[in-house]
Amino acid sequence: GFNDGILSSPNPYESFTEVTAQLKTTIRVASADQSSAVFDNVAIVESGNNSGDFVVVEGSSDGLNWEPLLDSYNASENSEWQTKETNNIAGTQSDFQESTFRLTSTFETDDLIFIRFRLFSDFSTEVWGWGIDNLEIQSDNANSTVTSVQNDVNKLGLSIFPNPVVNGRVAGTFKSEVSGQVLVRISDAQGKIVYRQELEVSTGTNSLDLNLASQKRGIYVIELISADKTFAQRFLIPN
Repeated sequence: GFNDGILSSPNPYESFTEVTAQLKTTIRVASADQSSAVFDNVAIVESGNNSGDFVVVEGSSDGLNWEPLLDSYNASENSEWQTKETNNIAGTQSDFQESTFRLTSTFETDDLIFIRFRLFSDFSTEVWGWGIDNLEIQSDNANSTVTSVQNDVNKLGLSIFPNPVVNGRVAGTFKSEVSGQVLVRISDAQGKIVYRQELEVSTGTNSLDLNLASQKRGIYVIELISADKTFAQRFLIPN
């Protein structure tokens, strides 16, 4: 168990999905010597030659195009994580390891950027997942603030069903904490956007019913994007 609340993926996380948590506030990139960030995390995320599962921290200047702020990784990053993955054991407080990155390794000083945490899984076995705590961004910069994961991260839940979809019909539900507009965007495996629409949503559970019958067989990614949160999930059109 954990001593206090942490940002966590579903435990265990599901196969063939993508979970994203985005900071609610943008970050103004400081000078190189003041642009460091640090967080504690435990990533019991499937590794191995046949697994494509990974976690990654990403930044974006426009909220649409994302760049890694550090290399993606999974349980193979740490021997204790890998032991728990192999034995299907849940993460605990004692499994936390510190990770660091520098914003100026990817962006320029004075850039205003979004930051998100993303877990991707393929068809492989389900294991515990990813937990994050004690995030500090540019805490050595007098003009920046220490960012708490618990206070500044929000998630937008999305469930697509059935998956693989039937007859090109993408149906699903998602939850929103406020009313307003969200952007629904669907892209294919090559990153080409094949569907884009703005929707009015209400507080609570909302539904989706989209027709992609004209699209070819393959893997697609659906994204729901609002002003301060993003959720993405992969789905399969089988024929």
